[in-house]
Order: sequence, then C-alpha cells, then structure tokens
Amino acid sequence: MSLWLADPPHVLKARFHALLRPFDIAALLDVPFGDFFYWTYRVPPSRRYTTFYIEKHSGAPRRIDAPELNIKILQQKLNQVLRAVYVPKRCVHGFVPGRSVLTNAQAHAGRRHVFNIDLRDFFPSINFGRVRGMFMGKPYRLPPKVATVLANLCCFDRRLPQGAPTSPVVSNMICARMDSQILGLAYRHRCTYTRYADDMTFSTSRRPFPAEMATLNDLGQVAVGAELRGIIEGNGFRVHPEKIWLRGRDRRQEVTGLTVNVEPNVRRRYVNQIRAMLHAAGKYGLPSAQSEREQRYDHKHRAPWNDPPSFERALQGKIEYLGMVRGHACPKYLKMLDDLGRLAPHLFIIRGTPRERLLRRYRALLTSPNHQARGYQLQALFEEGARPGRAGRGGISATPDRGGICPGTPSLRGRTLAPRFPASHPTTARGSEGHVQAPYESHPRPRIQPRHGPVDEQVERHEKRAVHRHPARDEIVVPVHHS
Repeated sequence: MSLWLADPPHVLKARFHALLRPFDIAALLDVPFGDFFYWTYRVPPSRRYTTFYIEKHSGAPRRIDAPELNIKILQQKLNQVLRAVYVPKRCVHGFVPGRSVLTNAQAHAGRRHVFNIDLRDFFPSINFGRVRGMFMGKPYRLPPKVATVLANLCCFDRRLPQGAPTSPVVSNMICARMDSQILGLAYRHRCTYTRYADDMTFSTSRRPFPAEMATLNDLGQVAVGAELRGIIEGNGFRVHPEKIWLRGRDRRQEVTGLTVNVEPNVRRRYVNQIRAMLHAAGKYGLPSAQSEREQRYDHKHRAPWNDPPSFERALQGKIEYLGMVRGHACPKYLKMLDDLGRLAPHLFIIRGTPRERLLRRYRALLTSPNHQARGYQLQALFEEGARPGRAGRGGISATPDRGGICPGTPSLRGRTLAPRFPASHPTTARGSEGHVQAPYESHPRPRIQPRHGPVDEQVERHEKRAVHRHPARDEIVVPVHHS
C-alpha cells in the first residue's frame, strides 16, 4: 500500500465527484477493498486510535486522538484528495498551503480597532452527522452510502478527532457556509474578517466599532454582537466567553500571536529570548545550554520514541520564525543567523566569508524601514567590522587612500562603493592597531538643549510677543487679560 497518491490534483478532484459506491472510495485511495473495509469497520475503535492529553496554555487538558498507522495512511490519502477538492475562501488562513499566521495578521495591520474571538471546542463540536451532511450537500452532492463511509473514516467517537490528518481540511469545509455569511456581515459594515482555525479576527478603522459585531458596556466589558453571535450559533459553534478582546490603537493589538499595531511583528520578549539563548550557548557551551533548557523550559508532550530537539535546532527554528515575520533581509535576523553559524557550524554552511556577510547585512540595513534603529544597527556593524584581526580574516579594514561608508568594503560587481564621507572624517580615524574605530566613538553626540527655558522665561517671552503697536496710532498697546 503506497503512502501517497500519484494522480495530479485535477484528476483526484474529478474522481472524487464521480464516486458512486464504497468500492470507488477504495479504488480512489489505491487500497484493496477488503483491507479498506477491515480497517474502517471491522477493527474496534479502541485499536484504531490512541487517546492522550496534553496541557493547554491555560493549564486545562487538551484531548488528542492519534490514529493508528494504517488508519493514518488512509486519512493522509483522503486528505490529499480533499485538498484538491476544497477551494478556500480569501478569509481562511489556517491549514491552507501558502497562508500562515503572518498572512492572517497582515490583513489587520494598522487598523483602529481589532476584535478577536475564539470558538469553544472547535473540533469536538463537529460531529459525525455534520460531516456526513456536508459530503451529501452542496457543492459535493455525494451519494448517502459514500458520504457515510467518508464520514466514518474522518470521525472517531462520533466526532472529528483532534490529531487526525483529515480534521483540518474537513473543519474548513464545514465552516465554508459560516465564512460566507460572516464575510457578508463584515462587508456591510466595512470590516475585514479572517479566520485561522478557531481564531476569528475582525478589524476596521471606523469609529465606533460596529455594534452588530461587538458591544462595549460602561464597565469596559466586551460582548459579541447579536447578529454575529446568531451566525456563529446558527452554524453549530459557540463563542468562548473568556477569549473575547476588542483593542484600540492605544493597546497592543495581537492577531495569532503577532503584534499588528503598525505591521506584523513579534514581541520584544521573543527577540530577547533568542539573544539570551545565543549568549548562553556562547558563554557556557551547547551541552550546558541543552541540559538547562530541558530541565527548566522544555515541558512539551512528546511520543516516547521522539527525542527532544537539540538546543541549536530549537534556536534555529526561533531565528527562522523571526525571519519569516520580519523578512529575511532583516539585519537583526541576519546577525543572529551568523552568530548561530559560528556557534554550531554543523547546522548549515555559513553563506560567504565574514566580509561578504557584513556586506550583506549592510545592504539589508539600507532597506530597513525602521529609521530610528538604523543608526544603532549601523554602529554595531562598524564595531564588528573594526574588531582586531577582522581584516586578516576578510573583514573590513581601513585604508588611508580611500574613504566611504565602510573603508575597505569590497566592490559591487567590480565597482568600488561610492564614498559617503571622506577618508579624513573622524569616523575613519585609525586606532592603535590600525583598524577603524567605532563610529562617533571619540566624538560623542552633543546633548540636545531644550527648546524653551524655565517657566519664567517662557512667560516673559509670551508677554513680549503680546506687546504690539496699534496700526492706526503710533503707540504701544498692551492687551489686558480679565480674570
């Protein structure tokens, strides 16, 4: 029995719509009908799934139903077919190829109001009857026997299991009608609506927020609007009462874990955690950092045969997530990736020499939209290029006859970089060892003087501005203020 289907998506879609009998399902999944019938009906449910619990972020238990290997292979093939059949709506970002938490957050960036709600018991609320009715209804219109067999393969204990390969795409297919109704509601009130699994987000720049979707009482408590609640409950779902948020621009607006007040970004705490992990690995070594992480921070549930990831792999995943959110041209991402490459060179080949890596970070720095942080990042780049011994390893070194943004910087496509300041500029002064000093290190930035003096001086200046000459009479007129 093969693990994947070899037919292209358009062929799988045509064969799915042509299903007439349960025998056709076995042929579609490339499985003998005897084996298919045995594993879907003859094997008792206790042998088809393994049930265990993991801890949620809130501390409550989460039930996971993991299918047995043969059932999992059948579900993986059916998942391949259903992905070819299902056409996701523009508001759906969860479990859809090419979309992620980042695309979900980008739709709500820079809005005045962001409204988040969560659906309670999302997967368990989708029962066997709803899955069977979905296959029998529009737009699939499968025969009742075929719909029953497919629903039996997708469900366990008369509901959609959380842990099966088919559950994500089936949940999106079930929510298609609800998504269409909410999209219409959001369009009428000029709001943006997206859904990532059970996380629903609405955003708008209107003032105030539409009462049909959310209301705010005198105590500051947020409630779901009557029209929106009616649509959700009419489709068989319930709103989690403890996961309702309405945030304005004066608060941190979050969508699927990303801050969207200006643009999608991670929390500062996340970046500080990466920096702390790099510092611990560089100071104490990877083995010590690995043991410390396993004892104090790594409490995730894993199968007995799965070992926890190594410290460097976990750190690489965090850095790559930062690059996905901020962009792979982010100077901070490139610097952290280079630091990780020096600590664990076995993970990947460091791209280029030290000189080329510094130049790549400088190019990314020029395109950085954060003008306030650009100066600090440029200073850190100069300090790294000016370390003793850096020039001998292909780094940035000073040359007395050439100025520029970074003296000694290699040329681009055979052309020397145009100078930004002359070689006699204080930032190109040669240090004791012949290397470039940190920019403005010997010339501290002058303190900015306040625009106005003390309060008495401001009052006196105001009185002088108030004294003026009358246009008709050549005399000074002082306005009198009546209290």
